[in-house]
Amino acid sequence: MIDLSGENLEGAPLFRAQLERARLGGANLKGAMLNSANLKEAVLIRANLDEASLYCAVLVSAVTYGASFVGANLTRAMLICANLSTSDFRKAQMARADLRETILRGANLNGADLTGADLKGADLSNALLNDVTLADADLSGANLTEVSVRWSNLKRANLRGVNLKGANLRGTNLSVADLTDADLSDADLSEVNLNNARLDGVKLSEKTILQESSLKGAVFSDSVLEQIMNFSL
Repeated sequence: MIDLSGENLEGAPLFRAQLERARLGGANLKGAMLNSANLKEAVLIRANLDEASLYCAVLVSAVTYGASFVGANLTRAMLICANLSTSDFRKAQMARADLRETILRGANLNGADLTGADLKGADLSNALLNDVTLADADLSGANLTEVSVRWSNLKRANLRGVNLKGANLRGTNLSVADLTDADLSDADLSEVNLNNARLDGVKLSEKTILQESSLKGAVFSDSVLEQIMNFSL
């Protein structure tokens, strides 16, 4: 087992490096070139990967909580079942990344680009997703309880069955998104664009806020319309 805990590897050329199960806790990997590297089950607790390039890297079941990936390139990276709790992904490039069943509790993803990312079944509870691009992303079955997703772009996103209870979605673009059977109880949907969105079976509550939101062309059942009339207008 490779142990590089606490090592200074800033800017290191680690293309296709075989680092499966490596111990990299507290290591400085700022700007490191880790394209297509194998970091399966690696331990990266509190490591610094700011501005690192992890294009197509494999981080399946890796543990990174408390690590920093600010401005990192994780385009098409594979992070299935990884524990990324409390990690910092501000302004990271994560387009088309595979984040299925990933744990992102309390993570900071503000300003990140997750266009087309696969987040099916991911746990994003209490995460920060403000000013994020999640257009065409798949978040079906994900847990977004108490998440902050303000002024973000989720156009055409798949949010079927998503738990958004207590979420702050103020100003977010959810046009053409699929929110079938989503839980929007106590969520703040102020100024949200829901034009042409699918809202069949969504759950609202008396505390759900739809003030100044747009529902032009949205598809929903009579029961959902009744909830909107009773709770939100």
